[in-house]
Amino acid sequence: MGYFRPFTRKIKRGQRFGANPGLGPNPEGGHNGDDHLTPIGTPVHAAGDGVVIFAGEFDSTYADNFGWNLHYGGKMVVLNLDGAEGPYVEYGHLLEYHVQAGDRVRAAQVIALSGNTDGNTGVSTGPHCHVGVLPPNFNLNTSTYGRVNPDLYLTEWPEDVNNGSLSYASESITPLEDELSAAEVKEILEGVQKIVINQAARDDELNAAHHEKTREHDNGNTQKILDREPLLIHRTDELNAAHHVATRVHVNGVRDALLANFRATIDLLKPSADDGAVEAAEKIYREVVEQLGNLKITVAAGGE
Repeated sequence: MGYFRPFTRKIKRGQRFGANPGLGPNPEGGHNGDDHLTPIGTPVHAAGDGVVIFAGEFDSTYADNFGWNLHYGGKMVVLNLDGAEGPYVEYGHLLEYHVQAGDRVRAAQVIALSGNTDGNTGVSTGPHCHVGVLPPNFNLNTSTYGRVNPDLYLTEWPEDVNNGSLSYASESITPLEDELSAAEVKEILEGVQKIVINQAARDDELNAAHHEKTREHDNGNTQKILDREPLLIHRTDELNAAHHVATRVHVNGVRDALLANFRATIDLLKPSADDGAVEAAEKIYREVVEQLGNLKITVAAGGE
């Protein structure tokens, strides 16, 4: 018997382990975990019997954080299963957790509620829970920072325990109802819309500021470069062109990923929402597509 998945069968997965290599913060190995498309407040189940080694938010210092986790994961819980010989399982972007470092948990016990936290970095593009697995004696110097495919360890379903009767790590945790009202669906989708649009606008602002600084730097040093070595101008143009192409590909790739997550969130909510709520969600999605289309990055190789 393996360890337990974090959610019941009705919760779908979006971006999986190894997805999108070449994009995002880990361009070499791709996504280093699984993203589960969970409405905010969904119970998170422990993978197995073990000890909580971290519950909180990491800072921005690699060396001081377990597994090189940073504040991009928002509120996180990290479990060590079955002691030193067991894997480590990390749960990110939580709404809240009701365990603390040193606590012992039981298999399939509810230890937290899923959310959309990310340390105010804009990394989380919608309600979901990121789940990563590090094997025993892990090596962080891999293309996925030591993480392995969660499917290698997480093979069981929590609803299969005790005929579906699952315990909570704290009585103060209130489980999410199975059915969502139209108002709840609308609130979730409007929150996703704001995240998508705000992140797109922020990307444009950062990109514009970067190119302005690049122009100032280049203009201030052009004569010095010409005086020293005229042939360097040609090489500088080549590097500048390659940089702008890479920037355009990255930013547009992020936009596409944002839209994909938004679309997946709508599809996830459809079974539990009425027709009116679904139509409202589709309308919001079309508005997002239109606004992102107007913001799409088309930076030319020359930097204009």
